[in-house]
Amino acid sequence: MYRSFIKTYLLLSILFAIYHVSANSFAPPDGKTLVQIGQNKPCILDYINKTNVLPAGAMTYTTIHTLTGLEELLSWTHPETGETIDNRMDFHVWHTDYKNLTIQVGMWMCGHLANTLNGTYDNQIATLANHLKQANCPVYLRLGYEVNGRFPSTHYPDAYRYVYKKLKEEHGVKNTAFVWHVTPGYTVSGRHDHFDWYPGDEYVDWIAVSYFVDVVGGGGISDEDYQNTLKNLDSISSYAMHNNIPLMIAEAAPMKQFEVPLGQESWDKWFTKLFEYIEKYDVKALSYINQKWSWYGWQDHQWGDSRVWNNEVVNKKWFEEVSSDRYIHSSDTLFKMLNFPNSNTSINSRPYSNKSCQSSSISNIHCKTIHKNISLEIAYQLTSPRTINFEIYDLHGKKISTISKSGIVGKNRFVWTLNNKLANRVYLLNLSSIATDPVAGFKKTKLIRF
Repeated sequence: MYRSFIKTYLLLSILFAIYHVSANSFAPPDGKTLVQIGQNKPCILDYINKTNVLPAGAMTYTTIHTLTGLEELLSWTHPETGETIDNRMDFHVWHTDYKNLTIQVGMWMCGHLANTLNGTYDNQIATLANHLKQANCPVYLRLGYEVNGRFPSTHYPDAYRYVYKKLKEEHGVKNTAFVWHVTPGYTVSGRHDHFDWYPGDEYVDWIAVSYFVDVVGGGGISDEDYQNTLKNLDSISSYAMHNNIPLMIAEAAPMKQFEVPLGQESWDKWFTKLFEYIEKYDVKALSYINQKWSWYGWQDHQWGDSRVWNNEVVNKKWFEEVSSDRYIHSSDTLFKMLNFPNSNTSINSRPYSNKSCQSSSISNIHCKTIHKNISLEIAYQLTSPRTINFEIYDLHGKKISTISKSGIVGKNRFVWTLNNKLANRVYLLNLSSIATDPVAGFKKTKLIRF
């Protein structure tokens, strides 16, 4: 009788674990890791422009009380070029201007937990739901990220569950995985159990940790504190593994002590340990912050420069590592790998139906420069004659040039002479057909690199 009970219990535990990881987590298979870059639009565009690689995901942030980046714009001026970006925490650019890209969102809730629970922010939660449902891509939402390092556990688990239920049950959000994110160092209440902040397995699609310098013994912490931080990191990570909950590094950067310009030292003392941790615990998503921190108001003496391309040694080793089979970048098969079903088909942000966006009426699209980045050669194939609109945008959304061409059945080719030289290395080429029937038309976006 006892053996039968144990067998039944183990079977139910295994089935629950399998169910848990498959329910809207949008996690990659075992042994695979999503590469997500942040933590705002200028940083991500800088990574794409300098490396010619489109990551699997983009990071952004918002707050529960103002919905910064969604409803409230946060402008930014480049300290060297003077260029102004209207909204550096831009959620919408990643799902409207890019295909095959996930979005990771950190939602600040510290100081607003009690008002969340008393309904003060119900309208904001409803607005957030509408923004999430407009995105035809997987969204990973960190509710009250790193709250354990700032506020006692009072109210937080209840506030997390409250927002979760509002978004999923009341507003029907289906494309969003919910992430519980803590720091592995000491909590605001001292040496507390991090799971005092845990809302429960049924409300958590991912478990996430921060990975800065404290987890590699940096930041001036004592050896005792370092050892306790490692124990906390192991406890959180092991819980995720044993309960089959995908594990995410939700924020990562080497900070000033091991900043990228230090080259080999940076790689040996921080990056090497980062990638070892990913292998040890089968981390399913790496969210790396690629930025010069002082440009965004952070103290340079503490945060430094974490732009991977800004040192030859680090840049080379980074791409050697993330080019391995484990790491996933943007691709036409990304969403299929994540079991993403295009859940929110009732709200489609694109002007053509999803069926038309996947139309095979145009194929074999190729683009190359033929005269000092002033002339482009465009080649493509059509299954029926039609007029095609071609538009080139830079990664800030600025239109560079547009042209219309009549195409024939089969192979087409033309040379496009631009008014201005293309100064950057990466652009977006939008192609759309002119058709009264939207299903007969199509709209495609191709990333072009020079």
